[in-house]
Amino acid sequence: MTQVFERATDVAERGVLSAEERKHIIALVERVRACEVANGAVDPAKTEEASAALREVVDRLQPFVDSYPSLGRCLADMQDWLAAGLATAPAMRHLVEQGLELAPEGVDDIMLTVTTTLNYSEDLSLEFVQFRRFEGPPAAALRAIYVCKYLIIAHLIDASAGFGMESNCIVCFTECLAGGGDARDVLDLFFTSKNALRGKVLLQPLMEAIFAPNIFAELRAATLDELRLIVPCKTVTHEWSHRQGVIPLTEYRELFNNPIGAGLEEARVELNGARLLYMHAEQGGPHAAIYHMAAQFIIADRLLRYPYAAHPSTNADAVSGQYFLGQFIDKGLLTCNAGGVMMAERADMITGLTRIMAEIQQTQYQALMSSSAEAHRAVREHVARYSRALTAENTMDKSLFYKWMEYKLRGSIPMTMDWKAAIAEYGE
Repeated sequence: MTQVFERATDVAERGVLSAEERKHIIALVERVRACEVANGAVDPAKTEEASAALREVVDRLQPFVDSYPSLGRCLADMQDWLAAGLATAPAMRHLVEQGLELAPEGVDDIMLTVTTTLNYSEDLSLEFVQFRRFEGPPAAALRAIYVCKYLIIAHLIDASAGFGMESNCIVCFTECLAGGGDARDVLDLFFTSKNALRGKVLLQPLMEAIFAPNIFAELRAATLDELRLIVPCKTVTHEWSHRQGVIPLTEYRELFNNPIGAGLEEARVELNGARLLYMHAEQGGPHAAIYHMAAQFIIADRLLRYPYAAHPSTNADAVSGQYFLGQFIDKGLLTCNAGGVMMAERADMITGLTRIMAEIQQTQYQALMSSSAEAHRAVREHVARYSRALTAENTMDKSLFYKWMEYKLRGSIPMTMDWKAAIAEYGE
């Protein structure tokens, strides 16, 4: 603890980027972005303009490399790109090989790189992001058990358009970076502050509208500060679970290259996260209440918000929510009547979630023994068992439950965030 405090204090005493300077740098980055084509390269007709803007960005940031732990390797990538000519497709070699530095809790860092925004755009573009590492004590305690070497949980301070507060993108991985598609995982960045705000603005109203009275009462009453502790806990178990099991995502990406396969994987890691968090809550301790709400957050977010906000024919997270629904009904963890949707208590949740995880494990063992085509078929058949809206074309329709949700809500709760309005109401 002393070492962390000393390092954080040392960084705080160095030069820091002012808000005014940061805004100017973001404006320069946006000028470069406007000149880029889909592969991240700059339109040859616009290289002079883009090069001048990027050189100014590098020059303005260079004095701060000792203040922001990851900035040096990002600037090295920018200098390599400038030397090659911006009309060439960029490759973020330093960041792809080294990832981001894991700064101490509470310390700011900067990422300047060319990347896609996962789930929102496959086009590569230059992005500037300033963030502050923030996990909170409950997530830090979990992280000591569920080790994810490259995971960075952060509060977003400011960013260019791809990650800014008008964007729904909250993550960046190695595979997203220019040149990082086939690289080993060294970058795992989550802006959980945005997800916490989304929990306050969208998820809590959805629970009030759909759940019966007193169901998940603790989470429904959680403050934004509590949500900022809750979401990092779910992030730790989520990312750790991706790296565990019979067919971990980091080793078998080919099986998850479609919404059905990816949806089952997202369901698997979230179900496992809820199970682990409920078990830690059951054990008691200083963070038990946060762990209990984090398990509830996983379940409510998957069951309600994801399938409400997106169509499962194209969105893996929506597929995972419909799979949750079918499994929870099958295991007696969710029941419905005129009073709303009711959920099982914690002990029954742990038992039911354990049963679901065992079924997924058996499906994965079946896939492991199969050809690629048969493995995909095994996954589809398993998902179809619990989400009857799977079509013959291997896509998924919205199930009746979510059509009922849309009818009941009639647009009273938005499907996506109005970030400006949320920040105006709750602050950053």
